[in-house]
Amino acid sequence: MKQGHLQGQSAVITGAASSVGREIARLFVAEGARVGLVDLLAEKLERIADSLRAPDAAVYFFAADVTRYAHVESAVADMLAKLGSVDILVNNSGVASITPFVETSEAVWEHVFAANVTSAFLMSQTVIPHMLRQGSGKIINVGGELGLRGAAWHVAESAAKSALVGLTQGLADEFGDEQIRVNVICPGVVKDKGWLRQAAGYAQKYNVSPEEVEDLLIRQIPLGRLATPEDVARAALFLASEEAAYITGQSITLSGGKIM
Repeated sequence: MKQGHLQGQSAVITGAASSVGREIARLFVAEGARVGLVDLLAEKLERIADSLRAPDAAVYFFAADVTRYAHVESAVADMLAKLGSVDILVNNSGVASITPFVETSEAVWEHVFAANVTSAFLMSQTVIPHMLRQGSGKIINVGGELGLRGAAWHVAESAAKSALVGLTQGLADEFGDEQIRVNVICPGVVKDKGWLRQAAGYAQKYNVSPEEVEDLLIRQIPLGRLATPEDVARAALFLASEEAAYITGQSITLSGGKIM
């Protein structure tokens, strides 16, 4: 994919303080996009924005809780004022949950759904009217393979990510004739700080080392490694580009060939 593929376009990325969000932002900036970063972590966002800025790169940030409508409304208004438009929305906000089902509290269930689904619902509902006025737009949701096949100890997260797939398909169907494309990326395990915490949890459960947990998982993956934030970012770039102009309503699986 040639450099400058997103030249002249504006992208808003939620969950931008995460490793995946940061990498998506870095790649989008490298491809010429103006970028707005949204997350709760203001200081981290500022550091990321500073690291991405260059004489020819417009990068802004807005600290907001994207599970709350008032925060979303303010963030989108601020991004529109600074970016001029929102051509691409990347809903990357989300949390993992490793809890036995019978121990999953109502508070945990609601938090997982808010972070993974409500955030994408609110951001999309606020941004889509602007995309309708523009006559086009691209929404990229970042979910996970748990949305395609649930797993033990991840019931709340599986249900939430499955709901995100349904949201994606519904929006794609409703707004396709308005030239708004909506897709969801479903990565397997992404090797980042979040995975290190999960591996430690599994290690404790099965009385093995975190390294053994990772080795067992990798042996199930034909490509022989875990996904990286860069893998997810490259998929997001493809879906944001005109090379994906006829792709909408799809769940793009990044499993390294692992059959789920």
